[in-house]
Amino acid sequence: MHNNTTSHQAPVADTPFHCSTAVQLRYTDFDMHQHVNNNAYFTFFDLAKVDYFTKVGNNRFDIDHRSLVIANINVNFFNPTMLNEQVVVQTQCIRVGDKSLTLLQQVCNTLTGEVKCSATTVLVHFDADTATPITIPDHWRQAFNEFESRSLTAPPAPNQ
Repeated sequence: MHNNTTSHQAPVADTPFHCSTAVQLRYTDFDMHQHVNNNAYFTFFDLAKVDYFTKVGNNRFDIDHRSLVIANINVNFFNPTMLNEQVVVQTQCIRVGDKSLTLLQQVCNTLTGEVKCSATTVLVHFDADTATPITIPDHWRQAFNEFESRSLTAPPAPNQ
């Protein structure tokens, strides 16, 4: 797949994407203008997150009443996705902090590489039992670094 060859507005990722998730467009994804409704992209991003975390973790992520919850998501829409287009969601982790990580995702046409939209999502590692953010385990940090072939980790913040 090409990377961002036709959109002048869409930023080019600084590093290559190692995870691409094919998305099957459904009838309910489209509006009366025959392009994908903006709300549908959030479902695409969620499907790709599952695929990404499965590939990164090789099923090593031991959740056990802990999860990643979305703290912030920002989406920029560049080009409409039309009926009969084939798209993928490319996902990469761009930062791992003490208690959160940031993903970059973009929806692209599989034939042209045209970026349809991109999202930056901050996810917080959260303990449901205590309802508090918790430190991301070292083996998660290592898994993200290995998968992305670069260091993503910020040093843990000192306890205050």
